[in-house]
Amino acid sequence: MVGSLSLSAFADLYRIRRKETLSQIVHRFLPGRVYGKKGNLKKILALNPQIRDPDRIFPGQTVELGIPLPAPPATTQTAPHAAPPSATYDDLTLTPFFAKTTLSASDLRTGAQTRLNSASHYGLEADYIFHRWNDDAGAFVRFKGAFITFEPPTQLGKTLVESSKFLSTFGLGAKAALSKKLRVSAAIQYEKMLFSRAVSTSSSTVDAVDVPAIQAAMDWAMIQSPSFTLGLACGLEFLFPSSTDSYSVGHGESVNGILYYRGRGPHGSNAPYQIELSENARFQNTSLVTQRENNLSLQIRFFLKGGN
Repeated sequence: MVGSLSLSAFADLYRIRRKETLSQIVHRFLPGRVYGKKGNLKKILALNPQIRDPDRIFPGQTVELGIPLPAPPATTQTAPHAAPPSATYDDLTLTPFFAKTTLSASDLRTGAQTRLNSASHYGLEADYIFHRWNDDAGAFVRFKGAFITFEPPTQLGKTLVESSKFLSTFGLGAKAALSKKLRVSAAIQYEKMLFSRAVSTSSSTVDAVDVPAIQAAMDWAMIQSPSFTLGLACGLEFLFPSSTDSYSVGHGESVNGILYYRGRGPHGSNAPYQIELSENARFQNTSLVTQRENNLSLQIRFFLKGGN
């Protein structure tokens, strides 16, 4: 039983329309709870084994609801308040993060080396899809802001000038779902990057320098179920040369890997979230030093606005 309605093998098939979600359809036609172990959404998924992920349905796809369906009115639509918020949240994401950062550098003239560890490194990233070509592809804008404070240098007797920095990223890009498990994205970004300067035997200075970059990323959902997704993501970033009043910055590259768990909010909430463990390595030298930056971060991605 779904609510007070029996599941009939001879029920009509419902054809999904653009921007509809499975939870909206279930709420519209079936009385009772949508979510939970005894909710109608779980029962509908059992009737439709071809739907492996309730967040990935497409216009024109048919779904069996287990009941005879009334003929839809020709000129009316379901009132907006009759359906719950969209179950597919993709247009706007907010991602707070906390990171542990290490910056290692070696002075090209003196050979002096320094290793700096962050005392605190936290921030927020926002992605917004401002245009969609179809249900699986769109263009997005990105902004990221972060604060980082370094501990004193690991070498005895060294001091650090200006231990706190604000870092920012602005980017434009596109993302697309190639299948139910594979998604790709690419972006052009303008970022403030960390660079060591004046690495001497007694002091070290860290600058934040504007660097243009091109980024490509891939997301693969390894394990999918109605309640969660476990996946891997990886990215490669090409960093273009830049310059300051004191030195020049060469080209470089940055690589990262992410392990993520994607679930839903507490108590059957339909707003998904994604917990990510990320590791990143950046290699980019200047005319003064060779350096490497490593980051290990924990971030939670909140999907706040319906997309499909």
